[in-house]
Amino acid sequence: MTSSSAAPVSTGLLSQSISNLQSMSQQIAAISGLPSNAASIQSSAQKVVQQDISAIQQTQKEIQQFTPTALTDLEKASNILDSGANLDQVKTIIQSVNTSAATLKKQVDTLNTTIITNKNTAIQLSKDLAPIENVLHDEISNLNVQLQSAQQEASAIRSKEKYFLALGIFGLAGLAAAGIALAVEEKKVNDLESKASNLRAQISRIQMLVTGVNDINTNLSELATVFSDVQNAVDFVSSDISEIINDLDDTSGGIEKAKIFITTTIGQVKTLATDAS
Repeated sequence: MTSSSAAPVSTGLLSQSISNLQSMSQQIAAISGLPSNAASIQSSAQKVVQQDISAIQQTQKEIQQFTPTALTDLEKASNILDSGANLDQVKTIIQSVNTSAATLKKQVDTLNTTIITNKNTAIQLSKDLAPIENVLHDEISNLNVQLQSAQQEASAIRSKEKYFLALGIFGLAGLAAAGIALAVEEKKVNDLESKASNLRAQISRIQMLVTGVNDINTNLSELATVFSDVQNAVDFVSSDISEIINDLDDTSGGIEKAKIFITTTIGQVKTLATDAS
């Protein structure tokens, strides 16, 4: 019976960055009732985050597959060189590691470009939110002016009602007219108050979105820094393996240099495993 081992749980800086982004994405996804233009930005921000998360998690898997295999092969090559066995076998092993490293490097370089592009996109989304919030603030300012005017008019009508009441039977006609005018004005006040309340709620939700998108920007910047370390580690591994290949072809002292670079590369592969965790 064969047994399968579970994939290692990643708990390093890269995984923490992914977790932070997932949390930020969930927070902005929970914001409802946004104006259509803000909702579009909300959707775009989520897509940017999801694109990064999916691509990075896939690359993490590739690295997790590459590093243990590369370590095993490099250690095997080192042992063969130490024993003075078949040099061609060592070359075959190193060429295999080199092919895998080259494929991984291409994937990592492409992803790094995507991460930077998405970071810039998120920065622009944050900027796009500012005029939307400003428009709503302008609208509520205008509504407040209208509301104040309507409230003052209603207050004036109430004062007239008191006057007509004081006239007794002689003020009945004026009282009736004032009552109709007051009803109209009070409805206007209620409508304006309702609109202002809705606008204040929209502004509050916009501000939540602004905070969320800004947090995503911060996390994307941190992610770009963390992934840059991964890219550097892959570059070092790829460069060292190329040097090993050159040294193995050098018959005048190249073998000893190859041994040194194999040891160095083993350390770099371990660093890559850590950086990509």
